[in-house]
Amino acid sequence: MRFILLLLLALASSGLRADDAPPAHVGLYDGNQPDYAEVLRVVRPGTRWSLDELVKLNAFGGGKHNFGTWYQGPNPREFTDGNGRVLLMYKVRITDPRGHVRTFGPYGFTTRGFATYFVPDVQIGIPGTWKVDWLTVHRDTAAEVVVQSDAFEMAP
Repeated sequence: MRFILLLLLALASSGLRADDAPPAHVGLYDGNQPDYAEVLRVVRPGTRWSLDELVKLNAFGGGKHNFGTWYQGPNPREFTDGNGRVLLMYKVRITDPRGHVRTFGPYGFTTRGFATYFVPDVQIGIPGTWKVDWLTVHRDTAAEVVVQSDAFEMAP
């Protein structure tokens, strides 16, 4: 319970508001710049995508921008134990239109507290609504909290 309260307090004190965020946390982001771990550059958020368009943009690797999802979490320095070890990590849960669920992580946040996840799963070409859940994970207790959920449509 203390973990959840600390997380909510940190997010509230961060100055971030829900209306400051892009309309979706899925789309194209620039993960290729030298200061990637310091600055999250969202190029084009969106809730509807076409596999053909993403392939033409080379958004699945090797291109200028990546197709994926992102989450602005708390600054890792705000959640450390007595030895300075970061206590919060994250997981990403992807649900495809057939209901198949895959979970990845836990991973550490960038130094600025955000995380991105490249979503290669959509390359299998299943049209429909995909769901992405972000979970924070407490390193010591393994407690998981869903902190963000997004849905996006892949057109046939």
